[in-house]
Amino acid sequence: ADAVDQHEFGFLVHMWETLNMDKNLLGRREPGQLPAFVVALARTHCMRETADVLSRRLELLSRPGPAISGNALDAIPTLPKHMRRAALSNLHVLCRLRRLTEPLLSTSQLADFLENRCPGLVAQLEQEWYETGADGKPQLRHPYMTSKPGPKRKKQAK
Repeated sequence: ADAVDQHEFGFLVHMWETLNMDKNLLGRREPGQLPAFVVALARTHCMRETADVLSRRLELLSRPGPAISGNALDAIPTLPKHMRRAALSNLHVLCRLRRLTEPLLSTSQLADFLENRCPGLVAQLEQEWYETGADGKPQLRHPYMTSKPGPKRKKQAK
């Protein structure tokens, strides 16, 4: 497994999400929107050191990884619904760092993965996500609350 600190892990997750690295999404993209093209384009505007870091990160994220179903996230019942996409991105990056390719398609597969490959992770996440509210019940900590500006507006026809 590649050892990275929390900052590098955060950069990798950000790159995963920014470039929409999910294989399903990649299959629906135009050639100019492929991650390798985007990084090559960035190379023309960055210092060599920065471009090399981006290329190394893309190479790491392009490793084979498991198929991961959003339905499997039910293995983490305390995961807030609005954080599911971020959890999937984190799992994809983690599996690539560890060079794991076993599918995580069902709740039982993900539960087994978390229990055996990441012992204690869910408990640590719960401690990070939740605090005890004034009523004594767990509530999401402020940084993890969703901000809802109001109802979604319908798209208008062009």
